[in-house]
Amino acid sequence: MTAADAIVVGSVTRDGEPVRSMQTTDRIATHPRTLDAFRGLAQRSGWTVEHVIERAFTYNVRLVKA
Repeated sequence: MTAADAIVVGSVTRDGEPVRSMQTTDRIATHPRTLDAFRGLAQRSGWTVEHVIERAFTYNVRLVKA
């Protein structure tokens, strides 16, 4: 359980051609997602995506309790 005012900050691997092309040569196990897919996952887990910074291969996100 987390406090009502808890926040989480992290990165989400973006789904898209640049990431897919890297996955053929890179063996890091990631699960690329669209921002909408990640928002849905976060909401089902009780979090809201409060802020997003779009980067070339990731979304840097800040989540707050829903």
